Amino acid sequence: MTEADLKDEQQSVVEHFKQQGVTVDTLVFLTVSTHKGSGDGASSVTTVTGDGVIYEKIFDLQFRVSSEAFFQVSLVFLSHVFAKV
Repeated sequence: MTEADLKDEQQSVVEHFKQQGVTVDTLVFLTVSTHKGSGDGASSVTTVTGDGVIYEKIFDLQFRVSSEAFFQVSLVFLSHVFAKV
């Protein structure tokens, strides 16, 4: 894909959510290169909308999570972990 194709694809995702009536605060786009000579598995993250982070609140704690951070996506499980700590 060309850079222009990637930009078009990113905007089509944004438009899809808008048409569905979904509010998206932050949307990041991960590009993984599989082209020979570009470094196997080289990747880049592009922030399409928002500030590139999401905020999750667990109990009285608020977490700022970037696209490069590990975060337990099962909030039910994460709540159980925090309840034990």
